[in-house]
Formats: sequence, structure tokens, C-alpha cells
Amino acid sequence: MRYADTTEAKAVRSRRQALRRGQGIDLLVERARLVAFWRKCAETNPAYRPHNGAWWSVFTWNPCFRRLLLPTLRARQDARDRAHREQYAAELRESSRKWEQQKAERKAAKARAKLPQLDLLDLATEPPSGLDAPVTKARAPQ
Repeated sequence: MRYADTTEAKAVRSRRQALRRGQGIDLLVERARLVAFWRKCAETNPAYRPHNGAWWSVFTWNPCFRRLLLPTLRARQDARDRAHREQYAAELRESSRKWEQQKAERKAAKARAKLPQLDLLDLATEPPSGLDAPVTKARAPQ
């Protein structure tokens, strides 16, 4: 049996949890602890060195870590994200407007195709109602 599974260890854990209960996380202390952890990772493992994603990079992309950043840096990143979201929303609106316009054009073309085909060589008759251009009488079915 490991120590972590013993009743003594469980009692220590529950005592610690009881002490922590009701206290908010001190963000600067938590940040310092995490920075020390990732820095140690970078010292021991080349995969965490700056050329390969620095030890601090997790603070830039992970939203859980981002709340631990200094307020000015966090505000700058949040502003960049907000600008990106606004640009994306604008592109979506433009795309939606374009697709609606194409849909309306296809619908109008379909409606025009359903109109009777007119013989443009015979100019003797009045145009059907709803058409602007002068047109001729309908062609006889063949």
C-alpha cells in the first residue's frame, strides 16, 4: 500500500482542503508557482526551451493560465482576441450577405425561366404585365 492511500495521508489531504476552503486563489502566488514549475521544466527538458515553445508560452494560449498573467498583458491579449473575433464575425456577415444575394439571383433567374418564351422578331403585340422591356407575343408551342 502506498502512502497516498493510507488513512493518514487522506486525513492530511482533507485538513489541507479544509484550510483552503473559502479562500480565493491568490493569482500572483499561483502565477509564481507555475512560472517556477515551467522554468524548471525548461531547465531539465530541452522540449520546453524557448526555441521549442518557451516555458511561458502556456500563459499566452491557455485560457486557464491566461487569468494569471499581469493585467496589462492580459488586456493586450484579450483585445487582440476581441479584434480577431470581430473580424471573423464581419467576414461571416459579408459571406452570408453574398450567399443571400446569390440565392435571390438564382430565384429570379428561375422565375424568369418560367415566363413564356417570347418571339423577339414579332413586335406587333403588347408586352406582358410585369416586364419592362418591349417584347413580342408568345411563341406558338411546337
